[in-house]
Amino acid sequence: MKRMKIATAAIISRNGKYLIAKRKVGGIVGGKWEFPGGKVDGDESPKGALARELNEELDINANVGEIFDEHVHRYSTGTIKCLAYKIDFFTGKIELKEHDELRWVFPREFDKIDFVGNDKPICKKIRKLYS
Repeated sequence: MKRMKIATAAIISRNGKYLIAKRKVGGIVGGKWEFPGGKVDGDESPKGALARELNEELDINANVGEIFDEHVHRYSTGTIKCLAYKIDFFTGKIELKEHDELRWVFPREFDKIDFVGNDKPICKKIRKLYS
C-alpha cells in the first residue's frame, strides 16, 4: 500500500499579519500562494522537516512549536496529509530563496489571495480564531 505523503506548513505571524509565499511560476501549482513549508522526506519527523524547509526556503532557523492544524487534502495526483505548526520564534533574516514573492498579510485579506488547495483549511482556521 502506498504511504500518504505528509506536507508541513509554517504559521509565522507578526503584528497580526501572516507570512505567505508565492510559488514559482512553472512549478507545481506555480503562481499560487502558500504558507512556507514542504514535504517530509524519508524518516524525518514533521517538525524536523519543517525546520529544514524553512532554512532552505527562507534562510531562517525556526523553533517549530505546537501543531496548529491537521487535515487531509486530495489532489488529482494524490492525497496529502498537511500538518501546520506555529513558529514560536526564528533567527536570521527572512530571504526570498525558492519563491517568487513573500508577503505579510492580515487574515481578512486571505479571500483575495489565490492559495494552494492544501492551505485553504489553514486560512479558514486562522480567520475563525484571529479575525
